[in-house]
Amino acid sequence: MQRLVDVVERNGTRKHQARVGRAELVLVEGPSKKDAGMWSGRTRQNKLVHFPPLDGIRAGDTVDVKISDAAPHWLRGNVVTRVRPAPRRRVRLPLEVV
Repeated sequence: MQRLVDVVERNGTRKHQARVGRAELVLVEGPSKKDAGMWSGRTRQNKLVHFPPLDGIRAGDTVDVKISDAAPHWLRGNVVTRVRPAPRRRVRLPLEVV
């Protein structure tokens, strides 16, 4: 089992290292679960990306992140630009007439 884990992590690291230096489109999920000083999001390929928070960015926004570091299961980078803000949704509550 350990040999299999080593192979999977080695391949994951190699593939993620190929993304270093590139800008990736990321859908912002919100604050990181493990590091309160970082935010997290996902690329179109569902790769987890961590980045420092930027003023005005909120969950649901789409941002360009320049990848600076890679590990077997995540990428790390910095926000380059905000591509699209999160859609604002109005919630209509049904009213019951008595």
